[in-house]
Amino acid sequence: MRVCLIWRRMKGFFNSMTFKILISALLTFLIFGCSSNEEIESNHDFYNYLQGLKALNIESTTVFDDENLSFNTPLRSVVDEDGNLIVVNHTDWTLHYVKENGELIDKKGGLGRGPGEFIGINDLTLGCDNTLFALDKRLQKLSSYSFKENRLEHLGDKLLPNYSPLSMQSFYDCGNKGKFGIFKLFLSSDDNFNSLTVYKLNDSLQLKEKVIELTSDEMIKTGNEVKDNAIGFKNYWHFKEDKLYYTYSDSLDVNILELTDSKRQSISAQKVPTFEFSEQLRSEFKEYFGPNISAMDGLENEIENRQVLPFFYSYTANDKFSFFTISNLGSKPGIILRLNHETQELKTIDSPSIFQLFDVHENKLFGIQNVDGDQSLVRITLSE
Repeated sequence: MRVCLIWRRMKGFFNSMTFKILISALLTFLIFGCSSNEEIESNHDFYNYLQGLKALNIESTTVFDDENLSFNTPLRSVVDEDGNLIVVNHTDWTLHYVKENGELIDKKGGLGRGPGEFIGINDLTLGCDNTLFALDKRLQKLSSYSFKENRLEHLGDKLLPNYSPLSMQSFYDCGNKGKFGIFKLFLSSDDNFNSLTVYKLNDSLQLKEKVIELTSDEMIKTGNEVKDNAIGFKNYWHFKEDKLYYTYSDSLDVNILELTDSKRQSISAQKVPTFEFSEQLRSEFKEYFGPNISAMDGLENEIENRQVLPFFYSYTANDKFSFFTISNLGSKPGIILRLNHETQELKTIDSPSIFQLFDVHENKLFGIQNVDGDQSLVRITLSE
């Protein structure tokens, strides 16, 4: 039996892994496996397809792991119009406003239930007028911030209405063009359980108008319960200026929704081979990760019967390109695919392992790298 480096790196980390990180583990294992490149099946079409794409040149990859940084457990980040970063530090739920080099400009937030404090930050968006919004689903509130004279100013908190059986997943304020929310339906007895819908909101954040329904995330049904499917297809989205970019991980296609008039443009990537779950890879996966899989109710049966896997597990976009994180865990570098919205051409970008992409500004990509449980902010600067 071959020794698998990815297993050694994941041992002890697997049990605390979130579903998104589990997906990245599965994708990396299945693309790169425990084999050298020469040992991979010759008919592994998706792997061969990735290797045949043109790679973009990288000017630099910067990992912010200096012990003097103001944050040590970055969870998510966004980039403002000047290229500065707002980073969520999840050990104390603080917001760190930092320059591109990591130098602290200002810090706000903190753990608590008072004004500007959080029990958790589930979503972070930058509105059309450069106002920052932080969503705390535990406290059911939305906190807003502005950037004034090199400081982050807390504008206030707004309690969310009772949306039951819906739950807000993301909020976006496009100024006089409207406020928008993405909502998930949490009602296990309903056939549309886990479905996602985009709504336009009024100034009190009440539902005003349904804009569009998204494909439901795939779930695992065990008896009367419905649970997250760690290897199922999921929705991913990114708000930018007056547009919503959204995609579903069963393909590399992208939809662009104009928030002002609800017009939609669909972009199809070049024909991509199906990411098939071959019997050889299925057998190897069960051999190395079996004890951990069986601990997750319903996942073992899903792996046994599943034929096709998701293409990606994180996503971001701007007006010209979409970026998909394909593989980011294990001994090999990760892969990001860049889709040109105009030409539909795909190119690859090497990324650090265990990397989750969050935002893009000009020729720079920003995300979070996780190595042995330690998180670091990462900036990838492209040459083109």
